[in-house]
Amino acid sequence: VEATPHIIIKPTWKKLPARHRKKLVLHIDPKMSFGTGHHETTRLSLSLIEHFLEPGMSVLDFGTGTGVLGIACIKLGAKSVFAVDNDEWAIENTKENVKKNGVQKQMTVRSGSVSRIPRRRFDLLVANIDFRTISRFVSSLAARTRKNGIMILSGILTGDLPILLKLFAKNSLVPLELVDENEWTSIALRRM
Repeated sequence: VEATPHIIIKPTWKKLPARHRKKLVLHIDPKMSFGTGHHETTRLSLSLIEHFLEPGMSVLDFGTGTGVLGIACIKLGAKSVFAVDNDEWAIENTKENVKKNGVQKQMTVRSGSVSRIPRRRFDLLVANIDFRTISRFVSSLAARTRKNGIMILSGILTGDLPILLKLFAKNSLVPLELVDENEWTSIALRRM
């Protein structure tokens, strides 16, 4: 799957076409988890990560699914990724994909939710989840993002955006960029 003009998501059993050999290739075997590159929100998240990730950043991947966003962050230059998901299938799938991409040393994967996240602040937070989960955890996630850090949130239906924008403002999160595809929106925010 051509997720962005520069990133290809490929299951390990598929051959990489020659035309994609110079692109960043993420080896992702999907199994039962979300994050294969076929959905708009994965592509939108990756495009924002390409734009906002800076080399050496620490990253929190909340609701990691297949691990695709965290793995992309490492391959694009992040120093470390802490990935968490409350689905045991997703955790197992992420661990396999982390190994297939050779990023075990830089990426920590844990089962659970906000309570499993270390009490430190990250430079970048990525979360491709859903409206209810974003609404429920935005305060906790903002607290885990350093001042002037970036949050990339996806899985948002465009119609839900006005409600979330008010919630973001209450949590000192300033919109930097919105991208959308069909009925889906992803947003990059700065924590003030």
